[in-house]
Amino acid sequence: MNATLPVGLVMTRAIREYAQQTGMAVGFKPAGGIRTAKQSVEWLALMKEELGASWLNAKLFRLGASSMLPISSGNWNFTRLAGTRRNIGIRWHE
Repeated sequence: MNATLPVGLVMTRAIREYAQQTGMAVGFKPAGGIRTAKQSVEWLALMKEELGASWLNAKLFRLGASSMLPISSGNWNFTRLAGTRRNIGIRWHE
């Protein structure tokens, strides 16, 4: 199942309600179907509008957008955890 913005809206509102009720912030990682920079920005905008700028960090928000890697790998600088395939930091560079 691909991530869609309408379902993301429902999820972010549930996350916000949970945070308000418990005082605990939980993360969100939409995955599948995110193939363009424009789609990534749309997800960032959704998160900021629904949950606020404090949720725009790697602990609380990540995109499952591996299908973008072949297209944009020349513009991204990946920091990898030694000996693993896990990304621990991603930075855009021009």
